[in-house]
Amino acid sequence: MPVYNGSMYLRQTIESILGQTFKDFELVCVDDSSTDDSLLILQEYAKKDLRIRIFTKDHGGTVPKSWNFVMPHLKGTFIMYTSQDDLMSADNLELLYQRHLETGADCVLPDMIRYFEGVENKTGIFGVDGDRDCILSGREAFVLSLYWRIHGFMLCRAEIYKSEKFDENSFNSDEYVARKNFLLSNKVAFCRGVFFYRQDNPNAITKQKIKSFRFSYLLTQERLLKLLLDNDFEKDVVNKFKYKMFWSIRSFCLTWIRHKVYYRSYENKIISDLLKDQFSKMDRVTILSYKERNLIKRLIILASIINYTSFLLMSKFQQTLADVKNSIFKR
Repeated sequence: MPVYNGSMYLRQTIESILGQTFKDFELVCVDDSSTDDSLLILQEYAKKDLRIRIFTKDHGGTVPKSWNFVMPHLKGTFIMYTSQDDLMSADNLELLYQRHLETGADCVLPDMIRYFEGVENKTGIFGVDGDRDCILSGREAFVLSLYWRIHGFMLCRAEIYKSEKFDENSFNSDEYVARKNFLLSNKVAFCRGVFFYRQDNPNAITKQKIKSFRFSYLLTQERLLKLLLDNDFEKDVVNKFKYKMFWSIRSFCLTWIRHKVYYRSYENKIISDLLKDQFSKMDRVTILSYKERNLIKRLIILASIINYTSFLLMSKFQQTLADVKNSIFKR
C-alpha cells in the first residue's frame, strides 16, 4: 500500500485490511515522505499489529516509484495492491485464496465496486459480464482488461508481479504491469470477495484530470500495443486496440488545447512533442478503414486525421523556417 498524505481515509483502509478473516498476510506500507499524519497513523497501527511493515522513502510523487522501491522487500507467495483509501469486504483475501486453491489460477480477481462514502452503490465489475465461474487464459484476460471488462485489483503470484520493473516515467505504469500479469498467468479466475474502489476522494491521482503527468497515459498505451505485437495477437485484436489508441490521442489533444494556458511553457513543450510523436506513429490506414458503423464517428475520424496531419506539416514547415533563419544569422 503506497501512502502519501492519506490521513483522511487511512485508518478506515487499514481497519478494513486488518479485519480480514484470512490472517496469514502482511501489510507492507511505503510512506512517500508524507507531510500530514499518515506516517504517525501507520506507526500507531504497526505497534498494535506485527503484520504491518512500514518503509519510508524520499518523496517521488508516483506509485511506480513506490513499487520499485518496495518490491525487493515483499516476502509473500502472493501480492495484492490497494490504495490508501480503498476498502475490502472482510472475506476478500480468504475467498481469493480459496479460489486459487480450487482452480490453480496464478491470478484471482474479486468483485470491484465503485465506492462512495455513505452511498449504497452496486455499480462495478463482477467476473466477466457477471460470470464469476469462468476461467480465462492469460491471453483472454489480457485482451478483456484493455477495455476494462475485467479490472486489475488482483491477487497474483509474487514471481509474476516481480518479473516486471515499473516504468517510472509513466504515472499509470501499474496498469501496464497488471495487464502483463494477466498475460503471464496460466489461468485467471474470479471470486465473490469485494474490493471497494473509492471514487469520492478529491485528492486521488485519478481525479486530477488535467495535470500534465496524465499525458504519460499515452506512453503506457504504446507499450501495451507493443505487447500485442510481440505476442502475435490476432490482427483484428491489434487493429481494435489501435482504434482505441486513436480516440485516446484525440481526447488528450482536445484536453491540451482546452487547458494549455494552465501549463508551464516547458510542460506545453513536452506535451506538444508527445502528441506529435504519438500521432506520427498512428496507423492512419487502419484507423480510416476500421469498421465503424456510426457515421458521425467516421466523420470525426476523417476530420481529425486531416487536421492533425495539417498540424504536423505546419509544425515541420515552421521548424524548417526556423532552421533556415538560424543558419542565415550564423553566417
